[in-house]
Amino acid sequence: MAGTQAQTKKTIHKTSKSKAMIKCLQINLHHSRTATDSLTKIINEEGIDTVFIQEPYNINNIVVGIPRSCTVFTSGAGRKRAATAIKK
Repeated sequence: MAGTQAQTKKTIHKTSKSKAMIKCLQINLHHSRTATDSLTKIINEEGIDTVFIQEPYNINNIVVGIPRSCTVFTSGAGRKRAATAIKK
């Protein structure tokens, strides 16, 4: 993450019935391609299920760089300011 100061906060929620764990991550990417590449590595290495993203990397007003193994949700027109990525 050279030149970026992406901030992360990990939260793990545990359900009481099935004992399954959901790994969540909150991150501000500052519209950085480098930070987005690092996020992809973290998602794959840590087995993150859900990511809450502030200031995602955009090209032509589309959030890019998130692994294809995730479904990305955004809202609004123009440059996206927030997104949620959920592993399929």
